[in-house]
Amino acid sequence: MQVNSPRAISLYISILTALISTVILLLIVLFADITIKFWMPFALFAFLFVIIFFLVFYSIKKFVYNRIKLLYRSTSIFRSKKALLEMDLDMRTDILEKVSRDVAEWMVEQHRTIDQLEERESFRREFIGNLSHELKTPVFSIQGYILTLLEGGINDPDINVKFLEKAAIGVDRITRLLDDLDAISKMESGQINIAKERFDFAQLAKQVVDEIENKAERKEIKITIRFSSEKSIWVDADPGKISQVLTNLIINAINYGKKGGYIYIKSHEIGDKILIEVEDNGIGMDKEETPRIFERFYRVDKSRARQKGGTGLGLAIVKHIIESHDESITVRSSPEEGSIFSFSLTRA
Repeated sequence: MQVNSPRAISLYISILTALISTVILLLIVLFADITIKFWMPFALFAFLFVIIFFLVFYSIKKFVYNRIKLLYRSTSIFRSKKALLEMDLDMRTDILEKVSRDVAEWMVEQHRTIDQLEERESFRREFIGNLSHELKTPVFSIQGYILTLLEGGINDPDINVKFLEKAAIGVDRITRLLDDLDAISKMESGQINIAKERFDFAQLAKQVVDEIENKAERKEIKITIRFSSEKSIWVDADPGKISQVLTNLIINAINYGKKGGYIYIKSHEIGDKILIEVEDNGIGMDKEETPRIFERFYRVDKSRARQKGGTGLGLAIVKHIIESHDESITVRSSPEEGSIFSFSLTRA
């Protein structure tokens, strides 16, 4: 008999003890030359078995229950007092195996929680460091320009307006950074609602390209729209937010693109989804960097990226907008060959 539960242990002990006790009593009766009826040994065995079984089973149950309850309380496997009080242990099953499994799952959960906390703490430290660096650069520049003006430069017509314009550029950069931080915070807290409607993505893409084309021309980059259909592409999304996504992706491609390069905007129909791709032949990135590209302030080429005046939050905002539409965004890239950002939208 497989003894792996309190009930089985009680049965095993009761049968063995009752049997031994019955045999001993029968031997005493035989040696005392006392006449008994044939059913009496069976009745004695049954009586001893019942008494011993309930005594042993109750003792084991109380012992096991109290120890397991203490273990669950100390490990906080049951998070609420009510759940702990309502704990139901089936004494017909392998209780120790169940407890071992619960404790093992609890340990795995605790390790996972610790890893998440360490990852969040590392991200928090990195985020604060990056934010401090992003703010210090324009602040120090503004401080330098203002100090120069206060020390007499304000009276020099060759530098006063020039330095004020540079200080204004620094202020604009800080303003953009704070606006982007505010936007991300609102997205994460659910304060920005996504107003989905049916609109023509093809028309929206043409408008975005028209607005950005001058920036691309200064770098001699050609933007080409290559949709799978010449007709309209009707999607169900927030046109304002999707316009922001497309704008950020194209500007990112321009900033990291090569002089005389290209940017392709493509679409593919996949079931009830439209896959949008923004492809460039820019500097690209290593495979190890692609999982982090949507993190706040993460830059592939930090020195060059800051010179371009970006806040380092554009792709993070893009990811939040796409995910708030219950869609996904991915990136494929190779160093010196370019990148392809792909995101999906629901067909209207």
